[in-house]
Amino acid sequence: MYLVSGANVSVPDGGTLLGDLKGTIGDQNYEVPAGAIPAAGVEAVTVLIWCEIFAVPVANATL
Repeated sequence: MYLVSGANVSVPDGGTLLGDLKGTIGDQNYEVPAGAIPAAGVEAVTVLIWCEIFAVPVANATL
């Protein structure tokens, strides 16, 4: 699970690793390090679920 600057990002390059995906069912919470989210109104941020084994995106959502 990565937090990456930009809208609709599909690669983790330059992103912040939040941790491994904890499961596929139910709620999951990840701590976001200070400074990982740009100032309001500056840039969009994408949450990216990335498969390291196959080096492909699984899902993403722009905040």
